[in-house]
Amino acid sequence: MPTRRLATLDVGSNTVLLLVADVAEDGTITPVLDHAEITRLGEKAFEDHELKQEPMARTIGVLSDLKQRVEALDARLVDAVATSAVREATNSNSFLLMAKAVGVPLRVLPGDDEATLSFLSVAMEPPVVKSDELVVIDIGGGSTEIVTGTLEGLAARASIPLGAVRLTESLVQRHPVSREVLGEMRGAARLQLKNAPRPTGDFAFVGVAGTVTTLAAIHHEIPIFDVQRTHNLSLAMSDVESLLDRLARLSLDDRRALTGLDPKRADVIVAGTAILLEAMAHTGADTCWVSDRGVRWGLLRRAIANA
Repeated sequence: MPTRRLATLDVGSNTVLLLVADVAEDGTITPVLDHAEITRLGEKAFEDHELKQEPMARTIGVLSDLKQRVEALDARLVDAVATSAVREATNSNSFLLMAKAVGVPLRVLPGDDEATLSFLSVAMEPPVVKSDELVVIDIGGGSTEIVTGTLEGLAARASIPLGAVRLTESLVQRHPVSREVLGEMRGAARLQLKNAPRPTGDFAFVGVAGTVTTLAAIHHEIPIFDVQRTHNLSLAMSDVESLLDRLARLSLDDRRALTGLDPKRADVIVAGTAILLEAMAHTGADTCWVSDRGVRWGLLRRAIANA
């Protein structure tokens, strides 16, 4: 059966994600390369809404390398987007021009569309649990998207200026994280989430992106080079609470040594966990199903549908 080899890129505030996949005539997707690299593009950008030179430079370096990998795999880059940090930056055009110069024509993804794509990536491969409704959460570096809906379509969506990098930079000054600061983080997350969508009936709560997959990897002691094993695992709310307490008590060096935790994520994982816990409380979820999908998969599905 003839196939097309397509690629999508998601340039987040913390992580750059590349998906290269073979797409059959019937729409079946077979991943060839699913790669993530932490570049922290949003580092120190959320207070003054300005992308800094060093994070931009290292992100562009990664984009240049990934562009070469796409070409080496004989794939066609069908979509490449940038999210929260670029969306809010006053100097976003400078970064977009830098990306274009290395052969990656990025577009800025609106928050509502980011939410829709995260939901689409889960709806195309829903969790094993049976339910009438889906609640999808995508915790990024600068924003968090929450979407409710069914396999037939979304019902409500929100993109909130609440992310693991943004929350860490605003409140965390040292590690381990004190009980007082942990309370402030949870309170800030709770405040931002108060108007986010809630499910209306029986539902499955599904988390995508690095915070959730990392927590599953830590909980199940899965090495970071084998993160695809986290897909379709689950975390009880009590697991998330225990992980938050454990991670907050550790120094950065001790966190970096944990199985399942990319050392580059060690400083922001506490904030991401606090956001997840408050989102579960907000929606009434007692279990978080883990999806190793996200915007890059939604972009690919949309590109296939629009072809």
